[in-house]
Amino acid sequence: MALILVSLFAMLAAYSRSDAEKMAVLKSGFESGAGGKGVLISSAMEDMRRLSGRHGVDREVQLIRTAGGFKAVMQSGILFDPGQAWIHPDMHPYLNAVGAMAKKWAFTVEVQGHTDSVPIHTGLFASNWELSTARAVNVLRYFLEKAGLDAHRLTAVGFGPYRPVADNAAVDGRAANRRVEIHFGIDSKGPAADQEDGADEPRK
Repeated sequence: MALILVSLFAMLAAYSRSDAEKMAVLKSGFESGAGGKGVLISSAMEDMRRLSGRHGVDREVQLIRTAGGFKAVMQSGILFDPGQAWIHPDMHPYLNAVGAMAKKWAFTVEVQGHTDSVPIHTGLFASNWELSTARAVNVLRYFLEKAGLDAHRLTAVGFGPYRPVADNAAVDGRAANRRVEIHFGIDSKGPAADQEDGADEPRK
């Protein structure tokens, strides 16, 4: 009976810890080995999954585990108008929450812009490469200026149509290729964008 009571009080004490204390435990586990790293990534992904649900974008945002952390794949239509790089104002609260999550877990963040293969040439963007880069930079600037993330932990890159995940010959394929990927990493080298667990990425 005494052993049961001691165990019960230990469990209650664990549940009563503040978020900061829980974070310290997880980070301690990460520093002690690969098992802790996996727990940290899983906990952060669950945070991201919950906030995407709260903001009603869980159907448009897919979370994928990577070798260096995880990434959130967002269809560009929820962030931008076609051919534009200005972020929809109604997505600001969601990006605020994503930035707060990244800051809480002290992640490095790499924002990647991707497009389909349909050529674009406007007064603002000479090609899809410029469009994808502008979109990535604008998301990065939002994290920097509005969410208060450390500039040293932020990277932006545009790939244009050159890293498709689906067939550009199909309408659905082009829609899947028009995306922004936010890679969250937990080491000083940043997210490993091309070294993901598994051969192929799952897609909706």
